Amino acid sequence: MTASTVMPDLWQDYHQRLLSYVAKRISNTSDAEDIVQTVFLKIQQHPPQLKTIPQLEAWLLQVTKNTLVDYWRKIKPTTPLLEEHDYAVEQDPEPNENPWLNLSCCLLSMMKDLPEKYKQAVELADLQEIKHK
Repeated sequence: MTASTVMPDLWQDYHQRLLSYVAKRISNTSDAEDIVQTVFLKIQQHPPQLKTIPQLEAWLLQVTKNTLVDYWRKIKPTTPLLEEHDYAVEQDPEPNENPWLNLSCCLLSMMKDLPEKYKQAVELADLQEIKHK
């Protein structure tokens, strides 16, 4: 039994369940469909020995969760942090108006108090968005 003969069965058996699972977690239905298609594409490109997977549905859900995490990382908010002087000019921002904006105002001033190695890690990971892997 090869991956190409198993894929139509997997699609038929699990497509709707995985689509429902993803659609509950994101609001855009076309993105949800794309994510499920990406899951099946990953399986097709790197076919596992499906006979050796003891709980196939649980395994498919885990692949789907990982694909959702990848999706969320791609759409992560990219609001630039304010410089210190930008915050001083702003007149008392509305609380909870934009939580990313509110946090960015504090981050730069708090970074000054960090030890150098932690400050560098925060700067590279959060400000320059450099991956740690």
